[in-house]
Amino acid sequence: MSADSQDKFITEAINAAGTDSRHIKELSPSIDEFHEIYQRELLYAVFQPVVDVARQNVFGYEALIRGPQGSAFEKPLTLFTHAKLLGLEVEFEILCRKIAIREFAGLALPNRLFINISPSILMASGYKKCRTVQFLNEFGVDPERVVIEVTEHQQTSQYGILNTALRHYRNQGFLVALDDLGAGYSSLRLWNEVLPDFIKIDKHFIRDVHQNKIKQSFIKGLLEISAGSNCKIIAEGIEKQEEYQFLHAMGLCYLQGFYFAKPAARPVIQLDKALFRLNPLNASLIPGNQDNLLSITRNDLAIPATTRVRDVLEMLQKKPELLFMPVVDKDRPVALVERTAFLNKLMQTDYGIALYGKQKISEFLDTQPVLVEVDTNLELASQMITSMSRAVQAFIVTDKNRYFGVSTVLDLLQKITQHQLSNARHANPLTLLPGIVPTNELINNLISCGRMFAIIYFDLDNFKPYNDQYGYDAGDKVIKKLAEVLGAVYSPDLGVIGHIGGDDFVVVDISADMVANCENVLNSFSLEVPGFYTPEHIAAGGINGCDRLGNATFFPLLSISAGIVPPAGTAACQSSIRISDLACEAKKQAKARIGNAWFINDRVPR
Repeated sequence: MSADSQDKFITEAINAAGTDSRHIKELSPSIDEFHEIYQRELLYAVFQPVVDVARQNVFGYEALIRGPQGSAFEKPLTLFTHAKLLGLEVEFEILCRKIAIREFAGLALPNRLFINISPSILMASGYKKCRTVQFLNEFGVDPERVVIEVTEHQQTSQYGILNTALRHYRNQGFLVALDDLGAGYSSLRLWNEVLPDFIKIDKHFIRDVHQNKIKQSFIKGLLEISAGSNCKIIAEGIEKQEEYQFLHAMGLCYLQGFYFAKPAARPVIQLDKALFRLNPLNASLIPGNQDNLLSITRNDLAIPATTRVRDVLEMLQKKPELLFMPVVDKDRPVALVERTAFLNKLMQTDYGIALYGKQKISEFLDTQPVLVEVDTNLELASQMITSMSRAVQAFIVTDKNRYFGVSTVLDLLQKITQHQLSNARHANPLTLLPGIVPTNELINNLISCGRMFAIIYFDLDNFKPYNDQYGYDAGDKVIKKLAEVLGAVYSPDLGVIGHIGGDDFVVVDISADMVANCENVLNSFSLEVPGFYTPEHIAAGGINGCDRLGNATFFPLLSISAGIVPPAGTAACQSSIRISDLACEAKKQAKARIGNAWFINDRVPR
């Protein structure tokens, strides 16, 4: 670029942007480089998968723009800052869109394409809405596969104008997503006005969500709103397995982040199935939910994908009790014949058999089967199936992605109901927490799996005299409060709480901070204690009563004694009975101390 042309470019940029000429001229070398990148389209796109957790595959790809590798313009922030500085925001964003669509098509990527658009660009007076459709037509991408991702980093109040702009895209078949909800100026007002098809939660609310109850409450609120507005939520910025597992348990079906894949010029198409496995320890933490799909799977004989429609009809006619028929290509499941749906489609016209009779069954069926691995626990399988966008009566069970058998949703729900009834029978009626039977079952399962865990035995001090003084209702309130405190400290990714009787609680602690968690319980409960007593008893520091022998005794205020069996101790035990002995020893040592106290039993049994 000659000096004259460079000066001309700078002058035009000054006039377009209305920017201080001294500022731009100071940046003229980088402006020169940016101009070359812009004119020669020296940009490329990277794509990050948006993951469908229920189907364990890629739902779509978000396109992100990069400048020449190794240059100062490789990062998009630098590119867009210069474009804005030079008054080229509209044309530069359109260029980015062109490159994203061209490379998406060139890679033949499946499913949807998410492309970012700024509202200010959509509402710009010189913006031509037909450009995006022209690019899609040029590169052969169906508009119905494209999601317009509205990225708002400036306050927007012209909702009518924005909706008019978006309506043009919706009429063309595009879907609309609202990006970075909770960050910048994106707000619930914008959600209400735009009524998007997707909401993307800002990564701030995803980072360490499994450890932050405020973030959890925020996301729960969004899920409730989305359920009533026919809007799907996408969580961005997942980087840890714990974040994925927690969000999955909350019911989010669409996730995005480095945990699954980083943005890449050639992104992954098939995701590693291991990414979707819940930690076996976490899966076993639900008492009575260790059962998987094996118990409800029928090993029905599958038919080849090349089977003709006429032959399938004949099989169904010969066996009226046959409701479902799995279809495989070698040993890979490709379809599931559902009797009613199959017959309805075949009999839509008087000539259905003549039209479709010779067609392969895999080509005749127009819906993909639901596939679930056989080792999936029942609750997770239920979440996966109920999150589907269509009604499902049956699903195919796989073993390492190969056909294993068939199960029905009815069988799944009946099995889950049996587990729930069993859990209810063994739950403590006051707190509804797992009782001694499921707690011991859990401990034995963890021992058999070789998992490391600690046991903490919590026992209330001076509870009986309190109960005698204030009555059973007051005593129940104390026990419920302790259960509430335990629940606040031990989220599902930290431990499981068992109420094994009376004022005794056991926690299976799977965290790395057993002592810190224990102290947190003791400190939190001590703050609640004054609310259980009259002012006179608080001032006295306790109550007068009788001990177990009937002797008059002064009893201090309620406190907690906690006996801890560390992972080294539980690992040396062969059953929950031996661990219980160690926990009782530790609790007795703690009770020998005054007030809130904990004691670690370091004795490793032989």
